[in-house]
This record gives sequence, structure tokens and C-alpha cells, in this order.
Amino acid sequence: MFKTPSNPCVFETFELRVLGLFRILCFGFRTCRFPARHLPSAACRRIARLNLWCSRPGCFLTIGCVLLATPGCGGADLPADPTRAEPQAAAANAMELYDKNGDGKLDQQEMRACAALLDAGPRVDRNRDQTVTAEELAGRLVEIGGQSAFLAATTFVNWNGKPLAGAEVILEPEPFMGEGFPAFRGQTDPTGSVLLASETDGSNLLPLGFYRARISKTEGGAEKIPSQYNTQTTLGLEVADDAASPNRIRFDLKSN
Repeated sequence: MFKTPSNPCVFETFELRVLGLFRILCFGFRTCRFPARHLPSAACRRIARLNLWCSRPGCFLTIGCVLLATPGCGGADLPADPTRAEPQAAAANAMELYDKNGDGKLDQQEMRACAALLDAGPRVDRNRDQTVTAEELAGRLVEIGGQSAFLAATTFVNWNGKPLAGAEVILEPEPFMGEGFPAFRGQTDPTGSVLLASETDGSNLLPLGFYRARISKTEGGAEKIPSQYNTQTTLGLEVADDAASPNRIRFDLKSN
């Protein structure tokens, strides 16, 4: 029931280096959008890790040097089985899970159970009527199916406006997408950032789709973060090439 897209390496080594440096010089690394299916796997991992340096002094010089050393095309590091949701089946699953009043569409209240749909906004709610139908969701999944196989993204967590260090971050694929999507987790560093890793194979590359997030931090055995961010999470996101900041996932948490 799932489509496994191919991952061709369409850039040769020299082209990759020139393109990377060009994007950095012209746009800055923060706006760089490299679809993972179009890059050598080693380059994808390196790009994701470089995201962590972008708020630090000298980052652009460092990035330029590392890109010049980027190796050529190779696929050994890519996750073995990039998974796509089957659009019609996934849309039907979502309606079954979240359409509590049975009217054939998801309103804003119902989508609170799947915050990733709220995050997607007009990318899924095409007529902007504040509801999502099965047809709209299936159409969005078809679009995602034509985008990258994976995205390299760095996650940033703030707590009351300041970077939150030592927090556990978990991204769980929404169940309506079907089986085969791994969860990702990691712990934020002193800058509040983390490169999440797959629980199945350790990959840092996120399959595109809809995820819910859970963020927690314990101090003295007690949970510091309110339940709406973990056990009863209201956090969700759509991972897609055309998201506002596809290579940077950001959560701004606040105390109750």
C-alpha cells in the first residue's frame, strides 16, 4: 500500500559544491532547501548537521569549507525504505479517527486532535473554509508524494523565549498515515537545538508527512514541561518541502 520513491543522485561532486556555496553566498544557509532525493546521502547528513551551526559565530565560513569537502554521490547512508502514505487510504483513516460528528470533514475543534493538520493550514485546506475534507487531505498527500523523499531538519526548542537545553524531543508520525513511518527523538543541546534520529535506524532524515511532537524535561524527578507539550500534546507539524521553514523545526513553549 506504500510507494517507495527512487533516490537518484542528480548532482555530481563539483556541481554540488558550487550550488551549495552559491546558495550560502546569495541567500544564507537558513533559507537553503535541498530536497534529499536530489543529493548524495552523505551530503544530506552534512547539511542537516550544519543547520546546528547557523546561529554561531563564523558559521558561514565553516559551512563553506565543509561543503568544499563534500564527497561524491553515494547512497549507503540513506534510510533503506523511504515510506509514503497511500493518499486515499490515509485520508479515509484520518476521517475515521478525527471526524467525531460524522459530517465528512474535520473542523478546527476536531483538528486539535491532529495538530499537524492545523500546522499545514492552507496547504491542506485549499478552499480556506477552516475545514479539511478527505479529498483535500488526499490531494495534499499526492502533492507530498511528488516532493522529496526526505528532509534534513534541525529542531529548536525555546522555553519562555529562551533556548531549552536538556529537553527530550520526540516526533511521532500521525497514525492515519499508515505503518512504516519511524518516530524520531533526541535531546536538545545548550543552544536548544537537536538533530533528531530515527528510532529504527538512527537516520537523521525525516520522511515527509504529518507528525505530532512531544517535549519533556525532568528536574529532580519531576516533569518541568506542561502536559500539553508531552503526555497530552497539542504540538504537531507537517514535514514538507513547501513548509515555511522546511529545514528548521521550531517550538516555542510557555509555562502555564
